[in-house]
Amino acid sequence: MRCLILAVAVAGCGHHPPPEQPPPANHATDEPPIALYVCPPTTPDLAAAVARLDADADPLHSDYTPAVSTLIKNGLPGACAVLDQLEADDRDTRLHAQRVLEGVLLAEYGWRGGRGYPDQYSEEESTALVKWIGYDWDAAPDAVHTGADRWRSWLFGAHAGVATPAGAPSVAAMTTALDRIRPQLEHCGLPIDLTVTFDHTGSITSIWGTASTDASYRACLSTAASGTTVTPFARADVWIRYPWP
Repeated sequence: MRCLILAVAVAGCGHHPPPEQPPPANHATDEPPIALYVCPPTTPDLAAAVARLDADADPLHSDYTPAVSTLIKNGLPGACAVLDQLEADDRDTRLHAQRVLEGVLLAEYGWRGGRGYPDQYSEEESTALVKWIGYDWDAAPDAVHTGADRWRSWLFGAHAGVATPAGAPSVAAMTTALDRIRPQLEHCGLPIDLTVTFDHTGSITSIWGTASTDASYRACLSTAASGTTVTPFARADVWIRYPWP
């Protein structure tokens, strides 16, 4: 089974100017400009990982190799290292490069294995970006080239974090509202590791955590969160994980 992630080629950073810019995030307010990213020189360790990009694939997930994992852990420099491999002649190399890039992008948006995204905005923005990039390691050569250029546009562009969509509460506002009732939430059970949904009225409509599967725990959380609100907003609802990290 071949799953998704992304990779970036070793020697190419800076050799290919981005042909187009990704669609801008839906910012609720103006933000200061952010400097564009410049790939650092590829270190010997990253070069060695790229050289073994296709080696020792997971028998159950052939799109993952030890080198793919290593490059993802190195973040943007790891993506830079495999960028040119997106257009390699070998199909497996292109696949593993894609997995590296996808993995780095997800990490840039806060995704963590076993936990997922920190909030709904991060998930929505990263999903839209990957869809816009549209790279497919097994596509026709022209489509592969177009997708690779879009990966370059993302990598060499601004990495400004996640914007608050217009007509929606900020993550900070929702977190602050939950901070006020942290003692009550702790009384229900530890650890505090919650998923909380606010609806358009600003009220909490769903709250659950990992401390217990018992119904009384869920009821305690609901009671503790009763009356906790943020300013009403236009979207139907928004979820966050609390606390994060």
